[in-house]
Amino acid sequence: MFSKDAFTLCKLLEGFESTCEKQKSSSSVVSPAFIMKFHSYLVDYSKILKDERLLDYKMPVNARVSSNGTEYYWVSEFEAMLSQAIIHLKARYKFDYSVEIEMIKDEQLKIKCYSLFNSEYNKDTIIMQATTVLEDRLRNLANLKRNKDNKGLKLIDKTLNPQSGLLRASNIMNEREGIFQICRGLYLAYRNETHHAILDDINMENAFKITMMIDQVLIILNKTKNHESTTSITEKSNPN
Repeated sequence: MFSKDAFTLCKLLEGFESTCEKQKSSSSVVSPAFIMKFHSYLVDYSKILKDERLLDYKMPVNARVSSNGTEYYWVSEFEAMLSQAIIHLKARYKFDYSVEIEMIKDEQLKIKCYSLFNSEYNKDTIIMQATTVLEDRLRNLANLKRNKDNKGLKLIDKTLNPQSGLLRASNIMNEREGIFQICRGLYLAYRNETHHAILDDINMENAFKITMMIDQVLIILNKTKNHESTTSITEKSNPN
């Protein structure tokens, strides 16, 4: 049955996964302090959930390696144990990402991404869908047709350029510049890669964070005005 505490623990453990993934590029080991933190979560939540099986996923004592006075654990061995713990949680408590998905405010984004969060697809598919929603929203708000000239960076520049864009996210120039750069950044950092390659290192946590950022952008865009209706408004400057 679903347990909010089990869900919380799973998110904590997925955070360890993300850290390991980043660390592997520079080191193949993790410190005992890192493992102790992992163990403390297992011990604490085994009591909260009354699930002693969680203690089976602690790193065995003989997994610790010592060399020249320095002790450490191999990342690969830790990842294997970590993965087993996460699998156990998902299997026993049968939770999905419904709790987090409900945090998404934009209804279209929520509908488009809901099933993907609980599927076996690569998580970059979620980002692909979320950025597609963003593109569609820009076209709809600016009353633009869907064609090769109204997509990607061209679309973002045409609609959100702080000087000449068809949409006005704010009467303050600096704020318009900020929204413009955020959307350009999202496209350059994620849209290109997820539409032209499979990024296996995008896990659920990363996919959710990126989706939530797009959700916030959509909330702002929904309040935008067509440039033609705001040309009579005196431009303001951000006092800061």
